[in-house]
Amino acid sequence: MSMFLLHVIEESLHRVHLNGLATRVRHLELHLRSSKWRVLDWQKRYQKEEYNGTYILQRELYLNEEVSSYLEAAKRHPLTNEEDQQLREWEAELDQLDLVWLRHQCALSQLMLEKPHGLFMAHWEKARQDPNKQWTRESYQCLDRGGCCERNCGCCVRPMVTHRLPELYVYVHCTEACGCCIRFREEQEALKSTHPREGLKYRLPVSVHEEDGSSDSELLT
Repeated sequence: MSMFLLHVIEESLHRVHLNGLATRVRHLELHLRSSKWRVLDWQKRYQKEEYNGTYILQRELYLNEEVSSYLEAAKRHPLTNEEDQQLREWEAELDQLDLVWLRHQCALSQLMLEKPHGLFMAHWEKARQDPNKQWTRESYQCLDRGGCCERNCGCCVRPMVTHRLPELYVYVHCTEACGCCIRFREEQEALKSTHPREGLKYRLPVSVHEEDGSSDSELLT
């Protein structure tokens, strides 16, 4: 029942002098409005923590790739002082990610304990249970952010491989920590320095279900 309809009912009851019933309707309206805002606040915090989880995983994958690249390069020639310092910083950050991931898991657990109930929450949960709609919506969000759905690299339609979730085929979209996006931006900056008029080509996102027929899309998000 919408807030507007409740307001109309309340006004109608006042006009026929059923003030007691009108007051009850008003209390119901205030209760539903308060419940809605509690749900919206919880959803916002939960989705932010989901995003944080994806950020951590993508950051870890990127750091591992960069560290491996530097270590391979070190076999062929000595690293410069700057490269050696960068390598040490990346390795130190990797050492901290176990704690960062644990804090993220604790935050998710706490949010689940605080999870509100009611019609507004049920509607949100039902909408998230449709993987096709969820994936399509997130694909366009990724596109708008300039993520991999903007390009033909196919990163978003391939499952993320991570030791932190070894039992799952995890499909996620890009955060600011996506290694492919970081390298793409670096390439674009280098290109702009030599070809200032070169523009980006925008492409529609590709559904994961078109790529491998899977019906499961997992969001840590």
